[in-house]
Amino acid sequence: VLLDSDHPGLPISSVSMDNRGLAYNAVLQLSSLGEVGHLASRIPTGNFIARGIGYWEAVLAMHLSWEDDLIFHVTPSLTGACEDVLQLLDQGRRVPKAFFADNDVIAIGAMRALMQRGYRIPQDVQIIGVDNTLLSQISTPALSTTQISRVDLGENAIQLLLRQMAAQQRSTMHIRTGTFLILRDSTLQSPA
Repeated sequence: VLLDSDHPGLPISSVSMDNRGLAYNAVLQLSSLGEVGHLASRIPTGNFIARGIGYWEAVLAMHLSWEDDLIFHVTPSLTGACEDVLQLLDQGRRVPKAFFADNDVIAIGAMRALMQRGYRIPQDVQIIGVDNTLLSQISTPALSTTQISRVDLGENAIQLLLRQMAAQQRSTMHIRTGTFLILRDSTLQSPA
């Protein structure tokens, strides 16, 4: 049983977070602002790709603006995201009212860049990340983010493994564990 990732083309069962759902819910939370950008990782991991799909599903379902310039492709590190966003801003890139970021590190790097260029978080731009890292809790402003229960993830993996061992067969299953939003200072609104 593969944990925290899945490979649907391979005969391997998996338990992972619902990446599409968490992105969808984050965009839903921000949708009242009219346009939501995506701080997307330049490195296309399976989790990031699924989050991108969830972002697009939400944008289309909620009839939000979907121009390509709302997608900021950035390096998935604090320094890299900050430098990439600074470069995009200096090139005159339009800044949406809100961003969904592929993870907390990207979100915090982008917040740093935006604030260096005079944007106020959350008054001018609101941001939601993914992972509920310690950095999200101590950043200024504190980052709104999504969290998965690692206990639920582990319990689902153990239950699936035990079920497969008891059945003595190689049927594959893909379980996606839900996430929930933690709203902090990088967003102004209450839960949708």
